[in-house]
Amino acid sequence: MNANRMKALLALERDVNAELERHAEAERASGLHNNWPISDGVVDEALFLATKPKMLWVLKEPWDVDEGEGEGGWSLTKAAIPRMLMEGSIGDKGTFANMAWVTYSVLNGFQTWGQMPYVSNEPKVGESLRRFAYINISKLPWQKVSYMPMLQACYERNKAMLLRQVEIIAPDIIIGGYTLPLFFSDFGLTQTDFTQGSETVSVCHRNGRLYVDAYHPACRFGSEKYVDDIVTAIKPFRQHWERAILT
Repeated sequence: MNANRMKALLALERDVNAELERHAEAERASGLHNNWPISDGVVDEALFLATKPKMLWVLKEPWDVDEGEGEGGWSLTKAAIPRMLMEGSIGDKGTFANMAWVTYSVLNGFQTWGQMPYVSNEPKVGESLRRFAYINISKLPWQKVSYMPMLQACYERNKAMLLRQVEIIAPDIIIGGYTLPLFFSDFGLTQTDFTQGSETVSVCHRNGRLYVDAYHPACRFGSEKYVDDIVTAIKPFRQHWERAILT
């Protein structure tokens, strides 16, 4: 494990959380809202650094507890995901189950959804989430569905922070859940750089990184298609990470 990378990841977590707290305090004081941030990032730095390929999921916004009426003030990656893993409460549908299946598959021979056990039956599937990173465009609890103009405004507000998170996390694969086009200009990408990797997923491999433009993992067309389409799109690029592991 690279000690410098570990220090950088820990510093990133500390600095981002401090910045989020400062912004929230100012916005609460001005009456803009009554929320505290919901932080994100790497779940387990040591496991993440020991994993190849390194995967970063980029989704829209955090959804708070209590039917969306919570005020935030907790961490997705340091509190919520570890708690769900400990309790075995991820379940076999929805956002975290689909993210777990995709992550587990990529790290374990690109199995299809039908070849993998249910998350609730095999702890190793859920535990794969300890090896990934996950960030949201918004860092505040919002409504359950966000529209693109709202997300675009949020991206512009958080751009410096988001780009720093990507830079320091330094993933081999970025999976955007209907969010990747927001980054195109800053990543030097356009839609024409992407090719169809499967029916619902397009991909672009640039400068050693694979960009995966997919639907949100809470999609309505079912886990089997969601997982298999992403895995199918990623699999042809596996030689890039296998070669890195060997060298």
